[in-house]
Amino acid sequence: MKKSMFFLFAALALFMFSSCEKSNFKDSFDIVDEAINQESIVSLTSSNYERVETTTLERSGERGAFVTGVVEYRENGILKTKLDFGNGDNDKVTLTDADGDKLVELKEDKADDCNKKEDKCDYIKIIGEPLVKTDDCDYIVAGTIEFYKKGEWVATIDYGDGTCDSEAVKYTADSEEPYYFSLEK
Repeated sequence: MKKSMFFLFAALALFMFSSCEKSNFKDSFDIVDEAINQESIVSLTSSNYERVETTTLERSGERGAFVTGVVEYRENGILKTKLDFGNGDNDKVTLTDADGDKLVELKEDKADDCNKKEDKCDYIKIIGEPLVKTDDCDYIVAGTIEFYKKGEWVATIDYGDGTCDSEAVKYTADSEEPYYFSLEK
């Protein structure tokens, strides 16, 4: 069981945190399509979970991935999984199970990686807040993804606060109005 969970998380890690792929988001609906088809990082059995920051989560700037801190996910007060963002010395996030066994170590891209790679990718997506999926809901229930183009923030997708619903919100750099959309495929 632990091996199958490890391989599942490893596959998710490769997909989610190596996401400086050649994506041609020609309009806002492509970002929405990307959000609808996104996989989660944290998998829990119930939407009745608690997110506990045991060490304060910090970003290196206003946006982007966390660079320090620890967040635990608990169900009925019992630790189910933990994400450790480290102490700022590296770009890795460690996902462990309740026993402290490492499930996977994730490498995160940075918002300006496309500039460093001389425009080898049009957009980069960064998981701002860990994406949570529960067995009792068909959709991701919490988390955010941020999209950057050439190091500049373009949009954020917000999946919500843990409530099971089919709605997410897109915020963009060029609009003050949020765009609400359905996660139904």
